[in-house]
Amino acid sequence: MNLQTDNDMKRVLLFFSLMLLLGNIKGLAQSIVIDPVMIGTLVYSHQEQQGVLKDIQSEETKIRNFQILIQQKMNQIQSLQEKTYNYLSTVNAVVKNGKDIIYASTLARDIAKYQSEAAKYAVGDPKLGTVVKRIKLYNKLIANVI
Repeated sequence: MNLQTDNDMKRVLLFFSLMLLLGNIKGLAQSIVIDPVMIGTLVYSHQEQQGVLKDIQSEETKIRNFQILIQQKMNQIQSLQEKTYNYLSTVNAVVKNGKDIIYASTLARDIAKYQSEAAKYAVGDPKLGTVVKRIKLYNKLIANVI
């Protein structure tokens, strides 16, 4: 054989040998290795994560329930505020009406005073006496209303 051909053949054989060797090494690196300690660690870690997630979900549920309770209490407070406002408005109206009644009674007393003075002047005049009697009747009506 030719020296050139021998060298080429050697190169080809060397190349294939190298490829075969690298292929076996790569094949060994790709093989499945089962490590019981690692699997145990992964299972434990997964269980811990699931426990933490359940705790978080439980806390979220508690927060949601408290938010609902807070909203209900806020609605109760708003209802009480409306009732208090209405009550105070009513009390204010009663106080105002009371002041009006007191003012009306003061006016009635003044009218009675003026009527008694008018009666003094009406003595002896029948027309003025009739007016005074009507004023007395009017005052009685006012006193009954007050």
